[in-house]
Amino acid sequence: MLIPRIRLPNDITGHNDFDYGDGISAEGLERNPIRLSSKHLDPENTLILRQGKPLMIECVYARDDIADISDLQWHKKGARPIDGGSSSRKKNLHFTAIHKRDEGFYQCRARNLGGIMFSREVRVIVLNEITWNDESHSVGALVGEPLTIDCGVKGNEEHHQITITDNEGESLDGM
Repeated sequence: MLIPRIRLPNDITGHNDFDYGDGISAEGLERNPIRLSSKHLDPENTLILRQGKPLMIECVYARDDIADISDLQWHKKGARPIDGGSSSRKKNLHFTAIHKRDEGFYQCRARNLGGIMFSREVRVIVLNEITWNDESHSVGALVGEPLTIDCGVKGNEEHHQITITDNEGESLDGM
């Protein structure tokens, strides 16, 4: 017996190329009810942060048609579900200090009462920790004397974006 398959766009299910079988019709599907939020999440659902920094991503199922907390899960691509806690409609992915080994794609998956699976994916990129050439936290000079600050970074990363700012975060470049 052949089972009909429907290919659904990413914006409805959250999957890039996912087939649904079991005779589910496209008319019965609604927009993806899963919403992801995090302080630094960009429009492509990518988070870039330094090693050692904390990370929390909230996954919210925005409807009431989910039965149990076990129907909402975080998964690292190619791995088992990640344990976590919250309500049956919200689940957080939390790292107190992220490391290079944590880098990769994570999916929040939800199964509604009708058995339809929805997901949203987020990509986590972990940059190496910054080690400054000069580890002192303060420098000083008398008024009128030149002041040299070493903003060099140790390590082998090629692309470092260093911006020198005042105490209010305004750039000092071009002064």
